[in-house]
Amino acid sequence: MSTDEHPVHLIETTRDFNQCCQSWSSQQSLAIDTEFIRTNTFYPKPGLLQFADTRAIYLVDPLCIEDWSGFIELLQSPSLLWVLHSGSEDLVLLQSFFKALPSKLFDTQIAAAYAGLGFSLSYQSLVQKLQNVDLPKGETRSDWLRRPLRSSQLHYAASDVRYLLPIHNMLLDTLSSTPKTDWMAGDMTALLHTVADSEDPIAWQTLYAAISGAWHLPNRGLVLLQALCIWREREARKQNKPRLWLAKDNELLAIAARFGICEQINHKEFYAMDDLSDQLKRIYGKALLRLLETPPANEVDRDLLPPPLSNKYRRLLKEWRQIVLNRAGELNIAPELLARKRWLQDLLRVYEKCGQLNWVVPMKGWRQRILQKDFECTLNRTLNA
Repeated sequence: MSTDEHPVHLIETTRDFNQCCQSWSSQQSLAIDTEFIRTNTFYPKPGLLQFADTRAIYLVDPLCIEDWSGFIELLQSPSLLWVLHSGSEDLVLLQSFFKALPSKLFDTQIAAAYAGLGFSLSYQSLVQKLQNVDLPKGETRSDWLRRPLRSSQLHYAASDVRYLLPIHNMLLDTLSSTPKTDWMAGDMTALLHTVADSEDPIAWQTLYAAISGAWHLPNRGLVLLQALCIWREREARKQNKPRLWLAKDNELLAIAARFGICEQINHKEFYAMDDLSDQLKRIYGKALLRLLETPPANEVDRDLLPPPLSNKYRRLLKEWRQIVLNRAGELNIAPELLARKRWLQDLLRVYEKCGQLNWVVPMKGWRQRILQKDFECTLNRTLNA
């Protein structure tokens, strides 16, 4: 079997896979992609792991591998660069299944955005742009856990890593003589930290801030919402079920709003709530009531909550977004890399509250140097008018 005159090897034994890992240990870079199923579980179930070096493509059947220690050691090697495309979900699989993440990462989707090719570009589109090759798409929703895998699935999987290393080289050549390589490296490091933090219970303590409408809650309601979010994170992992199968965001918010103003928790009132599904009440009602009666004593931070901007600051946001668009055009990068709308909103909320720009990650650093002067000019002009 081959793809574009690139030999493809199907690896179905631990012995063969260990030999591959041993040979890859001397490589400078290695392409990786994964196929998995995550329709009814919290954690993805690996169905196939694809690798490519300069010589060949390797399709590894995870259902046949008994010992992953050699691969985990390779994954964490500080000398090996792992090349993937739009890798957040692949990284989640590596983190959850192997309890390890790459030490060095190159995401071709991020790099393409820094090269001015477009934001959130699909792998197929990028291969067509840079390699002038149209890739198959027919197996995107395949059952990767069913055996035997069809030849069309194997061909599709092989194509997903075939062009990653050539594209990496092309993008690196384009960016290597510019400061964008450092900017890009920072974003890739941030991506690794984000995936690692998703399994850190300490990070779960601020998840309440991501629920729309949380800023309406009184302090007690916010404490309850925090406890409910942490409960859902733990329970989803324990049962290995999708979060929304346990409780939806609007259900957690409704519970926190209802009982955030109560001194005592009324069980009948809980079960009478129209905002909650019968399934939630039946399966998790008792556990949630126990939690509401004795929520953990964690601290909440109202500064994390995003209330709507005033009219004056909404006008400023519009001006800032135009500045970002202009500066990104001058730099030939996707505007979303320079500043996301949410980042700008956070800057303006802090300024509205304390009267100064708080340049924290991810805006601190090169983004601040590019945008600060223009942002301060618009602030002075608009607020002093």
